Amino acid sequence: MKILLLLTLLLFSSSWAYSQGAIQSLENIAKQTKQKKGKNSAEYILVLARLAQLKNTEGLFAAAKKDMATIDKIRAKHSEVEQSNLGIQAVFEYNYATFQSEILQDRLTADLIAPNWYYMAQMYGWTDRSIALIQEIYMQYSSQDNIALQHWLRARMSYEEDDNSVRLNNQLWNILTQKATTEFGKKSDEYIGFIFGQANYNNRVKNIEKYTNLRQEVEAAWGSFDQGTPISATDNQVLQKDIPVRMLAESMPRFPGCEGESGSNNKKKNCADKTMMHFVFSNISYPTFAKENAIEGMAVIEFVVSQTGTLYAIKVLRDIEGAFGKEITRIVTLMNEYPLRWTAGMQEGKKVLVRMRMPIRFKLD
Repeated sequence: MKILLLLTLLLFSSSWAYSQGAIQSLENIAKQTKQKKGKNSAEYILVLARLAQLKNTEGLFAAAKKDMATIDKIRAKHSEVEQSNLGIQAVFEYNYATFQSEILQDRLTADLIAPNWYYMAQMYGWTDRSIALIQEIYMQYSSQDNIALQHWLRARMSYEEDDNSVRLNNQLWNILTQKATTEFGKKSDEYIGFIFGQANYNNRVKNIEKYTNLRQEVEAAWGSFDQGTPISATDNQVLQKDIPVRMLAESMPRFPGCEGESGSNNKKKNCADKTMMHFVFSNISYPTFAKENAIEGMAVIEFVVSQTGTLYAIKVLRDIEGAFGKEITRIVTLMNEYPLRWTAGMQEGKKVLVRMRMPIRFKLD
């Protein structure tokens, strides 16, 4: 089955090449590593693996094959278990080294490697390394940087099945809040926006004490729920009093992640719509009841974007046999867990409340 979204998902692809200078530099590192760590070491294997990839990229297939043959000879000197572990560790170390060097120089290259790396880290118990890597990324980039955010989201997604997922996720959130504190201060909307997302996460996973503390911090900065800054789905019925909610604005609200884009607000809005659809597509599931009963069709959900970029007054406008309302409500509520807040709607230079509607079509293959 598939879920057809009404906006096209933007797919990114890229390619890159490495210079002969880079290969020569890495060959020098390989010689040094062989001398210092030994010709049978995992460290030497990872450098050779890196060299093989670089040479393949440059079309130097015979040279790459020679490096891989060397790796096979080294592994053959170990037992079967040691071979397996050595190979896994080498690949992990190789990718980690790639990240450390290239995340600072070639972000697209690092972005292409990212998904498998984070899941490998989780699978083999190296999550502390991925936490350290996210910290390193945010030492170099702004808390509002979109590519850095994508690494953060991938790391977080890889922790969902981990027994320590709540602790690991809160460590990731703390990286963002610490960065925002340094950049903007604890009274800033940027900082409170991260705290808001972290509060929603802890509410969903029922980490009540953490949620309560974070909620109090948000309310102290943005006001009580009576002023329309709901934290959780249970508060969706609360509306901001005496403030009109618009259906249209000169500048409509935008899903986060595209504010760093150059160009007009319309260009940012197009980017934001595609990013939002990617978010929806990545998180939504075809409801079991609908699948078992072959139910298809379009569901429509409505919500209000506040002046601080939070979502509330979430309401299903159209459902089909009660099959999809719960799922689309979950997805929109999950947007309040996104690290960055929406960009508020603007009218005559002022932030305004705007009511949004989002249709999602569900279709079985």
